[in-house]
Amino acid sequence: MFKNILETKELFFNNCDTCQSNCCSTGRISLAPLVINDFKEVYPHFPILFGEIDGNLKALMMINDGQSDCRYLSNGKCTIYDDRPPACKMYPISPYFDQIYIDVDCHAVGVVGDAIVKDGQINSNFYHNRIIDFPTKLAFTHAFLSTINNSLEFVLQIKNTDIKLYKYVGIINNEHIQMHKKSLKKLEL
Repeated sequence: MFKNILETKELFFNNCDTCQSNCCSTGRISLAPLVINDFKEVYPHFPILFGEIDGNLKALMMINDGQSDCRYLSNGKCTIYDDRPPACKMYPISPYFDQIYIDVDCHAVGVVGDAIVKDGQINSNFYHNRIIDFPTKLAFTHAFLSTINNSLEFVLQIKNTDIKLYKYVGIINNEHIQMHKKSLKKLEL
């Protein structure tokens, strides 16, 4: 369960030593929200798709199909750990579009370890550059999405959800569209 940090008084993060890979395994998180700045780190490993969530078009990293493990999870360990995208590096913290959440179901989150959140503020030890000036990055992403929203083609629906995912089929050919198109090679249908 994700909890808004503004609703969180104090949480601690122990460590990943006893990780059960719940964040990457079957039936867990299938999509991660993206800001356009994330595309460069995401496209070599994961498909970048677009979907409507809460009535708004969003850029999304497809981690799995909703029923499978992450393709990079092997024997309970991440095979791209050093090159994993921002959403994975920040976990259990997640900037979710215009809010910042923490996955309180992560086994390392609790009352023992280093403070991850105190009085609704993220401890600087857990701060990631993705959060720096996040509202500006989000606004830039919204502007980008507004230029492509009329040129999308249905690709798939995440199993057990109502989330439909789309790819761009228009004529814009900027660096972000190129990364999106290259990322589609990682799409396993």
